[in-house]
Amino acid sequence: RVFSRVKQSNPNYPRQNIDISGIEEAYEILGLTMDASDEEIDRAYKELIRKNHPDMGGSEYIAKKINAAREYIIKSKETRGR
Repeated sequence: RVFSRVKQSNPNYPRQNIDISGIEEAYEILGLTMDASDEEIDRAYKELIRKNHPDMGGSEYIAKKINAAREYIIKSKETRGR
């Protein structure tokens, strides 16, 4: 299941590095426990990004952190084979 479509960034735009220190931090950012289902992850992500999206007056840094946390969880699940 694909959670999001990733848009290529502009190579001329300086990219802010958003680091996630580990899987625990990723779940904490989304306000979830480590045993959260894919549906819970998706629901938490959508709610947080809706509230924090820069186009809606939110912080670009926080939106990037939310996106990075979600991607970290997805990649972690893919690596573990679920």
